[in-house]
Amino acid sequence: MLQQEKDLRIHLEVMLKEKNQRMQALKTLTEQDQDLCDLLCFQSFSVSADSVPSLEQLEKFRQRISSLTAEKERRRKEFVTLKKQIILCMDDLDQLPETSFEKDVVCEDEESFCLSEENMNSLKVLLHQLESRKAENERVCDSYREKIHELWERLQIPQEERDAISEHMTLSKKINMEALQAEVKRLEELKLKNIQNVTEDIRNDIAVFWDKCFYSTDQRQAFVPYYDDDFSEELLSLHDAEIVWLKQYYEDHKDLFEGVHKWEESWRLFLELEEKAKDPARFTNRGGNLLKEEKQRADLVKGLPKVIMTHVLRDTHLYTTIQKLGVSEI
Repeated sequence: MLQQEKDLRIHLEVMLKEKNQRMQALKTLTEQDQDLCDLLCFQSFSVSADSVPSLEQLEKFRQRISSLTAEKERRRKEFVTLKKQIILCMDDLDQLPETSFEKDVVCEDEESFCLSEENMNSLKVLLHQLESRKAENERVCDSYREKIHELWERLQIPQEERDAISEHMTLSKKINMEALQAEVKRLEELKLKNIQNVTEDIRNDIAVFWDKCFYSTDQRQAFVPYYDDDFSEELLSLHDAEIVWLKQYYEDHKDLFEGVHKWEESWRLFLELEEKAKDPARFTNRGGNLLKEEKQRADLVKGLPKVIMTHVLRDTHLYTTIQKLGVSEI
């Protein structure tokens, strides 16, 4: 009986020790779980703090802690990356944090930022908004630069004046945009003071694009302001609008127009060779030119870009243009 009692006491001590170890492990895991859940805004692990957990329960708890820790590290890494991008965008936009959320992101310690799914999504939305505004600023600045280059050339602005804003011709921050906007305004005012010269300059450009787009005489005469010599701001505006439209029209059909030019060159060369073929004197040539001409003629017949012409036929204006080149069949 005494031995049995002794064995029971030993067993009880072992069981109590095991209980204390499990309860201590449960306490530690519960504290870790609570910290992670607070940071990630997750639901706490459901386990009774009064009953002794089984080994299986403790193992599941440890696996959960491991999973939550990995998720925390993933979100922390993503947060740091997003934060850097947000700060860079704000710097490019010359913008300071305004909302409480923006201040939390930029100014607060990284370790204290709540890594909830809602906050992570809000970070992405904020970055997208900033990137969109940055892209819009870049688009506006690019349009200003394009206009400035055009006016510089049209008004023959000296190099020293151009160099004065060279630092703003590459960056697209707020200060750059304001400087570019001011330069456009200055050049536009200067343009109005030189209305006749600028209008005639634009007319030269219009004539070039008329040629590029194969405009007929009737089509050219349809733009009546081109032939008006009563120079005014309104006349200049009409010319500005026309050259913008022509440039866009040419860009929209650039491949086709280039194909037409290529086709026209090949066609004219083909007609020249046809005329040479009618000359009896070419048969007396002993320099091998006859053979070269026949080979060139065969290559032209085979190589005329009919695929390009097929696309050209889809455009009424281009089709009319090709007919005016003297080509009845394609």
